[in-house]
Amino acid sequence: EVSLPPLSERVAWLWGKLVWWLERAGPHKQALYAASILQGAAREEIDDKSILVDLDIADSLVLFEDGAIDRFIAQRAGLLPDDEAALLGRWASTRGALYEVAEVRPGRGLDLRKPGSAETIAVTECQACGGRETGQLIFAHLVPDGVGHQFVGGIVPVDPTRRDDLAEVLDGEVTSRSLALVFGDLRQS
Repeated sequence: EVSLPPLSERVAWLWGKLVWWLERAGPHKQALYAASILQGAAREEIDDKSILVDLDIADSLVLFEDGAIDRFIAQRAGLLPDDEAALLGRWASTRGALYEVAEVRPGRGLDLRKPGSAETIAVTECQACGGRETGQLIFAHLVPDGVGHQFVGGIVPVDPTRRDDLAEVLDGEVTSRSLALVFGDLRQS
C-alpha cells in the first residue's frame, strides 16, 4: 500500500487536479470568460496569453461560485483516494469571501477574519502570504486542509473604499460573472 503525505500537504495537488479537469473536461470557456472580465476587456479584445494572469482567480470562481466542483466530484471522486474525495466534499460547501488580514505570521501563515467579526481563521499556506499586511482586505477562497485552512485560486486585494460594492454582490446571487465584473471594475477605478 502506498503511503500518501498528509492531506494538508496535498491541497496544491488536489487543486491541480481540479484545474486540470476544468481545462480538459469542465467549463473552461466559462473560466476564460471570467478571466477576460477580470482583465476589464471583452473576450474578443484580448488574447489567451494575457488571460493567464487571472485564470487562477477565474478557475476558483467557476469551480466554487458556479458549482463546477460538484460536477468534478460526480465525475471523478471515485478515482481519488478516499480522504481526498471526502475533503473535496467539504470544499464543495465553501465559497469565496471578503477577509481582513488580522495577523501575518512570516513563514508560518496568517490569520484572517471576516469584516465585523472577532473570530480569526488560521491559514497555514504561506506562498500567498507574501506582501500581505495587517488590516488589508482581500477576497479569497479558503478551503479546509484537514488541519487548518489554505487558499486555492487567486487572491484579490480589495480597496477599503470599494468594500461595500463587493459586499453588495456577495449578499446577492453570486456567480463567476458577477464577481468578475466587480473585480474588473475595482481594478479600473
